[in-house]
Amino acid sequence: MSDGLPKGERYGRWSVIRAASKDHHGRVRSVVRCICGTEAIVLDNALRREHTKGCRSVTCRRAWEATLGPKKEPDV
Repeated sequence: MSDGLPKGERYGRWSVIRAASKDHHGRVRSVVRCICGTEAIVLDNALRREHTKGCRSVTCRRAWEATLGPKKEPDV
């Protein structure tokens, strides 16, 4: 049985802070922090399978673009 993901592990824009309690189905969860500072409790499986890559706030998108640069539109 897994005790959660390793502390400090990165999944998209999320960083694992610590293990959280299991949900009512017994699935393992972790407390994570997005690059914009938002914290959430997310299923470990969702992180591993890239079903979630970060929170969807405007602040998050701006922080991500500041890190990687703005999205480039494809040439038409």
